[in-house]
Amino acid sequence: MTRKINKFFETVKKISSGKGFLITFSIVCGIVAWLFVLDAENPVTERTIAVELEFVNFDEPAENNLTLVSELGVISANIKISGREDIVNNVIPSDLSLKVDFSKVKEKGTSYITVDAPECEKIGVKVLDYYPKEIAVSYDAKAEIYLPVKVDFDKELLKSGYEIVSVIAEPDQVPISDFESAIENLEYISVDVSENGAGGGVDGDKTLRFIGRFITKTGGDVTANFDTQNITVQIDVAKRVPIKYTIEGAPAEDHYFTEAGSSETTVLIDGTNKELAEVESIDLGVINIDGAEKDVSRDYKLSDYLTGTVYSVGVQSVNVTAKISKFETKEYVLSPASISYPGKNDALYDYDIDFSQSDTDSAGNIIVKVKGRADALAEVSLSSLRPTLDLTDKFGTFNMLPVDFTLPEGVTLIGEYLADVEVATKATPTPAPTAEPTPEVTEEPTTDDPETGTPDVEEPTETPSETALPPSQTEEN
Repeated sequence: MTRKINKFFETVKKISSGKGFLITFSIVCGIVAWLFVLDAENPVTERTIAVELEFVNFDEPAENNLTLVSELGVISANIKISGREDIVNNVIPSDLSLKVDFSKVKEKGTSYITVDAPECEKIGVKVLDYYPKEIAVSYDAKAEIYLPVKVDFDKELLKSGYEIVSVIAEPDQVPISDFESAIENLEYISVDVSENGAGGGVDGDKTLRFIGRFITKTGGDVTANFDTQNITVQIDVAKRVPIKYTIEGAPAEDHYFTEAGSSETTVLIDGTNKELAEVESIDLGVINIDGAEKDVSRDYKLSDYLTGTVYSVGVQSVNVTAKISKFETKEYVLSPASISYPGKNDALYDYDIDFSQSDTDSAGNIIVKVKGRADALAEVSLSSLRPTLDLTDKFGTFNMLPVDFTLPEGVTLIGEYLADVEVATKATPTPAPTAEPTPEVTEEPTTDDPETGTPDVEEPTETPSETALPPSQTEEN
């Protein structure tokens, strides 16, 4: 180790003692001294300078149908540089450049474009930092849409009995050109006929002009943001009148009329205001159902019942049908015991009631037949008929007494239901004799009447004979 150290010092001594070493050393010392002097007189310094931004490809978004809708709030940037004082102090804005490339904008909305790193043409100048590093710009696209026109009409504006046939807006849609953001939320153009102030007296066709209102999808009114749109509205008004007719005649035997109906109960008619005011209804006349066994149907052409320029709207003919149905029949098996007998008094009288003149079965039950409308028969039951044979004040023999029934409307009896009745006084049974003990006979002395001298004899008491009682007033069971 000691040898190596000694060898190093010998080499250094050899070099330093040479002429070239002295020259080199002198130069190095001179440079160092110059740097110390330079640093003292022209030190390194920093400076911030404002430089205008350079917009590159500024028109390219427009070629993609995009339009700048925001202000370019940032048109310059601050650049921090450093270098020798004499150089930095002589830097001017044109020595630096900052580029913003607008070709980076590809779609509508807000875009943040990066500001490219600045460049400096001066040698000895170093860029330390810069601000801003990006700028925000907003673009929108031009568009055209067709807004439909919606007409609102309050029926209260119409005169009673009148209706709207049609409401036609001209134009029925309006082209709107603007930025997409301004028109994308529009839904329709509104026209309110009630703004005309017609009141409740509209009874004829009208042509009105309105200023349309721009309505958004959320229901907002943004009319103030757009140009005025004039809309013409043609209102066609018609009058609604009832259809009238009369049904006459009687159907065939065992048939009945149920109801009549028409395919239209009312129709709309149009014409001049004066003519419409004179028409209150359309009377189709009489439909005769005499002898009908089935439905009677007729078709009526409405134009045959309208005069002048009046015409029907939509409906051109009306069918009227009178429905004819056949009576239905129903049978009930009525037991004589189920009949009510008001006035019957079994305590005083014997009754012999014979229903053989009525239709009966082998058990003696009465076969009751009724006929009527199907809906009415559906409500009939044996109990609801309430069969009654009135025996009030009946004593003796009676032929063909009618059995009465309670029948609902639309139901009648088929045939008669009669009874032969014999009423007799109920026989009083004779009581059986009872044995009485023989009274003991005792002789009593005869006493003479002091005046006549005849014996005092007790005269027998007269007992009235039993007579038949007349029929008492009948009591109801």
